[in-house]
Amino acid sequence: MIGYTCKYAPVELLQALGGQCVFINENVIDFHGDSDIARLKGIKYARTLLTRCRESGIKELVITGCSDVSQRAYDVLRAGTDFRFLFYMDLPYKGDKMAVMQFKAELIRFMQEYSNYKKEDIMMEDFLRRFAFAFTSDAVMDDEECGGSRHLDMPAGQMSFDELMEWYAEGLLQQEPCVRMGGSSEEMFEAEPEVVFADETTEEAIPEEDEVPDNTEETEEPKKPDENLIESSRTVSEALNEKEKKELPDIIFGGIDIGYSYTKVVLIDEKFDIIAKSKIPSTVNPDLDTLKAFGNIHDETGIEMEGITAITACGDGTKKLGFPVDTKNEAECLIKGALRSVPGARTAVDLGGRGTRAYHLGRNGELKGTAKDDECASAAGIYLENAAKELQVTMEEFFALGEEWEEDISLQSGCAVFDLSEIRTLAVSNEPYSDIIHAADKVFAGKAAEVVTRIKAKVPVVVTGGASLDADAMKMIEDRSHTELIKAEDPEYCCSFGAAVFACESGNEDDQ
Repeated sequence: MIGYTCKYAPVELLQALGGQCVFINENVIDFHGDSDIARLKGIKYARTLLTRCRESGIKELVITGCSDVSQRAYDVLRAGTDFRFLFYMDLPYKGDKMAVMQFKAELIRFMQEYSNYKKEDIMMEDFLRRFAFAFTSDAVMDDEECGGSRHLDMPAGQMSFDELMEWYAEGLLQQEPCVRMGGSSEEMFEAEPEVVFADETTEEAIPEEDEVPDNTEETEEPKKPDENLIESSRTVSEALNEKEKKELPDIIFGGIDIGYSYTKVVLIDEKFDIIAKSKIPSTVNPDLDTLKAFGNIHDETGIEMEGITAITACGDGTKKLGFPVDTKNEAECLIKGALRSVPGARTAVDLGGRGTRAYHLGRNGELKGTAKDDECASAAGIYLENAAKELQVTMEEFFALGEEWEEDISLQSGCAVFDLSEIRTLAVSNEPYSDIIHAADKVFAGKAAEVVTRIKAKVPVVVTGGASLDADAMKMIEDRSHTELIKAEDPEYCCSFGAAVFACESGNEDDQ
């Protein structure tokens, strides 16, 4: 059995993936309280959730991220409980196109994690059959605020898997609003949080895990999905991951970049071709972050760390790594990766999470000089990341929207901290996201262009770092610095790729 807590949970998706769903009636409280109050109530709510799940034998739980209390509860449960599967589903605040795209990505992430947990794959035809049956009737939940009537119509017409997930995300977000999504909140603060099961309104107890009915009693004929809805010969995991598996080389080299925002790992072969890569958000534990990144690669390719011939690491966290690796200066690795991407480059500019840095290179790639920003936060990639968080969009969506701006508005504060408040105000005032993002790009581009100008960049100029994926900002940096910029191949991984190249060169020297 898998428990879920509100009407926006992907019940149909769960059932299609083989989950037996039990609704947990959730009275979410205190959307507007301060963080300390929310934290305490979140702990109480988590304790109640845990108690009810243990009483009913539920070992799987999906918490919908409808409030700070839900987030706190998830943090508490994740820290020390015996759930076999625990998932926090981030719920967008709005129901516009960007929210749909954000929620679609969250649904696909959930599919991946739940499918991996179940350790089974189903044919897409069977998946669609289950998916179709889940839409045959309305679900009425015994909770006016967090449940209420829940209805989604069966999709019609031919859809790809990606289109189907987008349609489903939009359908979930366009239901009759609950409290958090715009409904009445009069009763929200009247009582202490109490979690009960919808089944407790009847005399029947919740059945044990092996006694749960499969919800396929035929009160009416289930609707059949369109035969052309999706290619039935594919499996769910194949739809989630289209990458073709390829034979792995016998000799593999690794590079680690422990960056300010992300920890990145790249694996290459003897020809310097990338065979695997992974990135995860950096924390205060670089050792664990690195192991998680290698774990992702192992899950995808089966490559064990012990089977890697040599590994080189760079970044501030290399001193804390708990396993033996060679280390290099971050600038050395970035330059090495940049020159592999653009041979003959005379300037390398890194638009990294921590700041903007530029390197003047000699004809043979030797370092001749450096320039960096003036320690202003708006010159760092984290400035753009924080702006994206304020707007609740992914970085990919942030970059795409920035190219669609129409009105050239500006942020007035001149300070990265106050800019975020201004971005929030503009969003609440219904300014188009594309125009707000362009305004943030303009601030970042102005600071980065100053660094490019200061280094007196010589062409070719290669640009690395995650912020180089921001086409709107890149164009403004070019215009303001009067310099043509060449984006490196895989710019986010340029530094970790350079580290891997060092490992390869070192390994080849040892063999000679």
